[in-house]
Amino acid sequence: MNLAEKVNNLDSTKSLVNQLANSGNLSTSLKNAINTNNVRLLPTSVRIRKNVGQASGEIELLTANQDELVGVSDFQGKRLPDGEALIVFGSSVRFADSANPAVAKYKTSAPKEAHGAIVKTISNGKIITKDSVRDFETVNGVAALGDDILEYPIPRFYGDGKDFQVKMEFPDGVTLPKGANGNCFEVALYGFITQYK
Repeated sequence: MNLAEKVNNLDSTKSLVNQLANSGNLSTSLKNAINTNNVRLLPTSVRIRKNVGQASGEIELLTANQDELVGVSDFQGKRLPDGEALIVFGSSVRFADSANPAVAKYKTSAPKEAHGAIVKTISNGKIITKDSVRDFETVNGVAALGDDILEYPIPRFYGDGKDFQVKMEFPDGVTLPKGANGNCFEVALYGFITQYK
């Protein structure tokens, strides 16, 4: 998401945040801060990275010990802190043949076994997004996962103080090959985060 898109989305995000203040999806402290105009919206990108090894079935990409990884430090364990609701306009999925998810270069081709996998984000026990890895592929269905961002037609909301999960689910009977170095995935979310003034 470039700067112009962030600016264009800011007004609609402000409106959404005001609507959410009366929805019951926010912590009491954030709701009060919105109603007293003590909240600002910051453009943000959050990256969840994990070496999944020879993954199969459903796996958790966001784990509590990932607080130390670049881009995941906004989380307290597997929760968004009070005051920091996340409004997402787009996301991306990338793959790297690497053993270290924190420093891997996420621009290589994904194994064909990953193409049918489903990536889910979950807030407070509710599925917010559910996309196939194929949805993030480059033009013409090429196997590479590049810098393309899947833009959502409406913003996706993740409540503050709520449980937050990112899962990848592989089709029955599918296991990722071992790979030369490892199998690292990055799920990135792009949008705005609320923060007290």
